[in-house]
Amino acid sequence: MPKIAYSYIRFSTKKQVTDSSIDVQLVRAREYAADHGYDLQEKSYKDLGCSGFSNKNVREGALGKFLEAVAEGKVAKGSTLIIENLDRLSRANPWDALPVFLEIVNSGIDIVTLVDKQLYTRKDTTATNAAMTIFASLMVLVRAHEESVSKSDRAKKGIRKKLLEGYKIGKCPAWLQPTEDRKGFTIVEEQANIVREVFRMRAKSIGSLRIAQHLNMTYGWTWGSPQVARLLQNPAVIGTRISQIGGEPLLDHYPPIISKMEFYAVRQLMSANIGTKRGRRAEDEPNIFTGLLYCGLCGSRMRFFRANKNVSQRYVRCDAAVNKRCTSTFVNYDAFEKEVIGWLLLDQDEDFVAVLDKKPTRQAMSAAEVKTLHDQRDRLIELLSAGLMNTAPVVEKLNAVEMQIQHLQTLVEPEPDQRLFAEKAWALVERHEDASLAVADGEDPKELHVVRRELKAAFQGSLERINVFPETREDDTHFCKFSVQFRGYDGSPERQYTRPALKNVKGVFNGR
Repeated sequence: MPKIAYSYIRFSTKKQVTDSSIDVQLVRAREYAADHGYDLQEKSYKDLGCSGFSNKNVREGALGKFLEAVAEGKVAKGSTLIIENLDRLSRANPWDALPVFLEIVNSGIDIVTLVDKQLYTRKDTTATNAAMTIFASLMVLVRAHEESVSKSDRAKKGIRKKLLEGYKIGKCPAWLQPTEDRKGFTIVEEQANIVREVFRMRAKSIGSLRIAQHLNMTYGWTWGSPQVARLLQNPAVIGTRISQIGGEPLLDHYPPIISKMEFYAVRQLMSANIGTKRGRRAEDEPNIFTGLLYCGLCGSRMRFFRANKNVSQRYVRCDAAVNKRCTSTFVNYDAFEKEVIGWLLLDQDEDFVAVLDKKPTRQAMSAAEVKTLHDQRDRLIELLSAGLMNTAPVVEKLNAVEMQIQHLQTLVEPEPDQRLFAEKAWALVERHEDASLAVADGEDPKELHVVRRELKAAFQGSLERINVFPETREDDTHFCKFSVQFRGYDGSPERQYTRPALKNVKGVFNGR
């Protein structure tokens, strides 16, 4: 009975893939199978345009599918895998490549290489033969890896040389078109306008999921929130090219399509949500202080709670207190929101509008982004210290992160007359009050939702944090306090206010 055999074909780049090149390898596999009594299966495993240098063919490609089939018994033990050469299996670091080879052989699958008609099998039971087989395979894999490293180094040097000469090489953003001489770009206004629209929507505190839904409905795209988030964090929109091979960021490499201030304002707005509980964003924006509220006692984040069958009022509470790690109590959200808006935006005795209406320094706006990059850098360092076999991709990513950190820490200050609010505070609050009254009269709440998103964006772009202290009660009066820290400014001014105890209302606020 002939032995079962499978063929595996891999090309690193799609440029290498042609019908004739695939046919040649298949013909060689069929000839070898016929000459040696193998039953070559029609199913051939192919990784076309898939790198073996990073072991992508194992993690995501057809070779990984073959290994899964072996583990599940769909490919029987005693079968043979026919390949052109061992470097088709992997060109990764030998520490990563050799385990792939051994996994196949140790699973009872023989390997045949067509280039030298070599058979690798565990059927050679003597220690000497086994050692020679492993050593021979290791030498092939080492040579393959060194060739790939050499090619990669030459390619990187070529890219750097071209960039220094002023050539605009590499993948081009979708809103740009390279010129014929490859020394410049032209802006594709139709695509650039969509990108600008995305940034305008996010600046109004519209979430990535809602933006993706708008793009899909309006332009027929098939995006999700991850694609929108990546676009909003892509510095190419302000002209910066970030190298993925450890090179320095190139400022003004692309023509910018939005201002740097718009870009960093959106980045700051996004960073305000880091660490908050994720979920589907409510249409009515019930909490306009998302990511800003912290417990005045222990410093933990405050959690927002809607009204429900058990509690008739909205409230916030320290997350640590919810888990019984802090003694902070409930704080009525509606009274708190009204007090914050009135104090910061309307109180003429405390002219905070002048502070809120100024543009924070770009360094202050990028502080959260730098912190995020530091966290990412720490995770990459942990991966390296954990003894990864293939460290090259991690090192390259680590270098790229370091360059981004350096770039953000050396930003130029903005012009002092640039503004943060889209409009003055009085007008914004007036629109909020008018929309609230309209909803109370039974009108469409859409305008109220829009205004609340603008208020949310304004606060998140201007405030670093709000420290909320627990309410205390004396008779029928609640005493409340909070402090505010502005972005780019020292000090934390405090505000105390009172509210009456709620009568005949079930829940936590009566203290019963």
